[in-house]
Amino acid sequence: MDTHDNVTEYLHQTARYHRAHLQQALLENVARDIIHLRKKLVSVDVDPKAGVTLEFEDGTIATADVLLGADGLRSVGSQILCP
Repeated sequence: MDTHDNVTEYLHQTARYHRAHLQQALLENVARDIIHLRKKLVSVDVDPKAGVTLEFEDGTIATADVLLGADGLRSVGSQILCP
């Protein structure tokens, strides 16, 4: 975890990670065949019982229990889920 001693609000001290550090932790702990890189996300469908269905620009579809986007400040997933 990255530490941010200069952050005065308690909740933000533990919620901030440098993207490269998060991505490295994912690469070390998540099976590589379920990580999708260099894909453009075009739609997300969330069903509390069935999970998450992702559709990419190239027409491929992925399903998961959890969606974790690590694509930066202007996250496509955030724009789709929280317009």
